[in-house]
Amino acid sequence: MGRFHLLSGVLLLSFAAATQASVWSYRSPQGANARSIAQAGNRLLLGTLQGFHVSDDNGASWSRLASLPRWSYGHASVVDPNDAQHWYVRYVEFAPQGDAPFLYLDQVERFRETRDGGLTWQALALPGDALTLPIVHPVASSTLQVWYRDALTGSSTMALSFDGGLNWTPQSRVLNDPGVRLGVALSGRHFVGLRYDNTPEGVDAKLYLSADDLASWSSAVATVRVSYTDVLQLFRRNSTAQQLFWADATTWGLPGRSGTVDLVTGAVATFPETPGLLTRLREDPANPGTVLAQHLGGYSNCNYCLHEDVVSLAPGAGQWQPRGGIRIGAKRSSDDPFFSGLLDAGNGTLWLADSSIGAQRSTDGGATWTAHTAGLREAVINAVAVDPRNADRLLAGRDMQSLQRSDDGGVSWSEVSGQRPQDVRSLARSPVDPDHLVATAADGFYRSRDAGLTWQRVPTAIDTPADTRGWRELVWCANNDTHLLALVGDGVYRSLDGGSTWTASASGTSLRLESARRVPGRVYLLRSNTYAVTADCGVTYTELGGFGGQSRTLAVDPNDDRHLVATGVTIPNEIPSLRISNDGGASWITVMNPGMYSGRNGWVDACDRERYTTYDLRVLRGTVPELIPELPARLSGTARANAVDSQCIGGESVSVVGTSSGLWLRRAAADLLFADAFGID
Repeated sequence: MGRFHLLSGVLLLSFAAATQASVWSYRSPQGANARSIAQAGNRLLLGTLQGFHVSDDNGASWSRLASLPRWSYGHASVVDPNDAQHWYVRYVEFAPQGDAPFLYLDQVERFRETRDGGLTWQALALPGDALTLPIVHPVASSTLQVWYRDALTGSSTMALSFDGGLNWTPQSRVLNDPGVRLGVALSGRHFVGLRYDNTPEGVDAKLYLSADDLASWSSAVATVRVSYTDVLQLFRRNSTAQQLFWADATTWGLPGRSGTVDLVTGAVATFPETPGLLTRLREDPANPGTVLAQHLGGYSNCNYCLHEDVVSLAPGAGQWQPRGGIRIGAKRSSDDPFFSGLLDAGNGTLWLADSSIGAQRSTDGGATWTAHTAGLREAVINAVAVDPRNADRLLAGRDMQSLQRSDDGGVSWSEVSGQRPQDVRSLARSPVDPDHLVATAADGFYRSRDAGLTWQRVPTAIDTPADTRGWRELVWCANNDTHLLALVGDGVYRSLDGGSTWTASASGTSLRLESARRVPGRVYLLRSNTYAVTADCGVTYTELGGFGGQSRTLAVDPNDDRHLVATGVTIPNEIPSLRISNDGGASWITVMNPGMYSGRNGWVDACDRERYTTYDLRVLRGTVPELIPELPARLSGTARANAVDSQCIGGESVSVVGTSSGLWLRRAAADLLFADAFGID
C-alpha cells in the first residue's frame, strides 16, 4: 500500500458539488494501454490501465471483466495450466482517502484468485503480503511457489503449497539451504534451484535439481556466469527437455547475454550478445530451431532513446535479427515498456500485450503482426486537435498508430487518408487558415490542407534517422500561415515558408523546446527548464526565469498574456509548486505547493480571460487563490496528460485532453482547471 499526499491547505468543495461540475466524457479511439496477457482455455485475459479485459473469440472482440475494478492497473495474470477456470491476477487499485484540508490517494496492490473463471474472486491466503504472483508447476499444478513479505521481519520469504494454494509453508531455509532459490519448474515433481556464489572473477549461478518435490537436492549440475546475483532468468526449452534457455538480462547498461544450459551434461552455450536486455526467451513455433526473445536496447547516439522489439536467432546465426512490426524507434523511457510478454496460444500463434495498441497477434512467428482492438477503448493519445468551427470534429494522434479523426465528437473514429503519419508527437493548426494543419511524427513532418482529412509527408533537410529523438514539439509562431517553430532532436528550428525549409533558431542546439503557447504577436516557451518569450519566431528570446529546478508546464491567457500559470519542482527540496504571474512573467507568486507530480501540458480556457486552466495531477476548479479539488467519480491511476487543445466555439469552451489511457472531451464553460494523472471524468 502506498499513500500519496496530493494537496494541502486547499479549500475543498463537497463531493456532490464537485462531481456535478465535472463534465468530462470519454471519447477515445479503439485501443488499449495493456501490460499483460494470459490464456485461460479458450479465453484470453488482457491486463490494461483500466482493469482486465477478456476475449472468447481469439481476440476478435474484447469485453471488460466486470468482476474486478475497472479503474485499476492490471499488472499481470497467471493461469493454472491444468484448470482454465483457476487464475491469479495482480493489479493496483486507486482510492481517495482523507479529509479537508488534506487529500490523499491510496495506491493498493491487490493479489486475487478465482476458481470459477473470473465470476468471483478472493484474496490469496498467504502468511504475509504477496510480492509476486504464484509460479504454477507446469504439470503438477497443485504445486505453487510465491514470494511474500514477512510482517515480523520485513524480509522477503518464499512459501510453497502442494495443495493448489489452500495451505502454504514458509521456507525459512529456502530449499533446505539459505542460499538456494527456486529457478524454474520442470515436469512432474522436478524443479531447478539456483545458488549464487561470489568469486574473484564474478558471480556464478549454480543449478541444482530436485525430483521429489524439493525434499532433496542433487549436487550442482551446471554453472552460469552472471553479472550480479538474482539476475539469471531460466526458460523451459520444449524441444529439448534436458535444456533450458538462460538470460543474464535484468541489469541495464550491460550487454544482453543469453544461451542454453544442459541439465544432464552441465554444458553452457552462449548466444551472440546484444546492446541491451534480452528477456522471455522461447522457441519460435513457426520456425523449429529458431529462438525468439524480447529485447530492450538503447542507441549510442541518443541518451533519451530506447527501443523494444522482438528479435530472433536462427540456428548458427551470428547475430539477433529484429522481427517486423514491433520496433518503436527513439521514443520511450524505461518506465513505459512497449509490450509485456510473448504468449504462445497454440498452432504457432503469438500474442503481445502492447502498451500502445492493446493486443497484437502473429501467425508467422513474429514476422508480421495485426492489432486486435475491438472493444478496447483506452489508447495512448499523444496529440489532439479540435476544429474551431465545429466541436464535433476531432483529431487524435495515437501512440504507434496512424492519425485518426472523428466527426461526431469522438463516438466513432476512422483513419485519415493519404500519407498517414505514424506515431504523431504534436499537431498544430494555422492561426489564419483552420483547414491548414501540420504535424510531427516519428518519421518526419506532415501537412494537411483539408482540415485533417488527408495528409502528405513533407521531406526536409533536417529529417533525422530513426535512432534519434526526431521531430517533437511544433507551434505556429506568428499570426500567419508561414512561420513555424519546431523541436527536432534537441535543436530548435524555425521555418518561414510553412515547413518546407528550416534553419536553426537563435537558441542553437543546446536548449530544448519542451512546450510552447502562442498568443497574438508572441510565443511563450518552456525550454531547458526555464521559461522564455519570443516576438520574432526564435530570432531573439527574453528569459522569464524558472523554478530554480525543473519547470514542468506553462499556460498563457490567449486574451491577455500578462496572465501566466506555471508548475515546476524547486531544488534542492524538490517541492512541486503552482505559480502565477500577472505581469507577463516578470514576477511570480507561489499560489500553492500541491505536493504532487507534474504533468506535461498546460492550457488556458479559451473563452474566459479571467480563468486559467493548466494540466497536472488532479482536476481543480475556482479562482486561482482558491483552487478546489474536483473529485472525479472514477479514478484512473495513470492518465498522465500527453496533449491538450482548448477552443472557444460559439461562446462555448471546448477542451480535449489526450492521456496515456485515452481521450477526454469537455464541453462546458470552464473555471480554472488543474487536471491530474488520476483521471478526468
